[in-house]
Amino acid sequence: MFAIKEQLGQLAEVAAMNAPPADVAKTMLENLPEENDDLLVAILNDPTWFDRLCVVQPKLAPHRAWLEQVRAEILKAFEPDKPANGAA
Repeated sequence: MFAIKEQLGQLAEVAAMNAPPADVAKTMLENLPEENDDLLVAILNDPTWFDRLCVVQPKLAPHRAWLEQVRAEILKAFEPDKPANGAA
């Protein structure tokens, strides 16, 4: 649990620097082991995702809007490819 809290603390520091959310999401996905993909998506789809992160790392609390952007970018990466031109 300490390692997760520390990593989320680093995320809070990145948020405070207002790093581009898309870049942060991309870096996170590149460094996350593939076997954790389903867990990440499940956590981010949970309606209480933000509150749960803040329980582990309270330093994230002031950065909700930024984290919502990072979350959206991560979830977008897991969306199934949509057919071009609306074709099925």
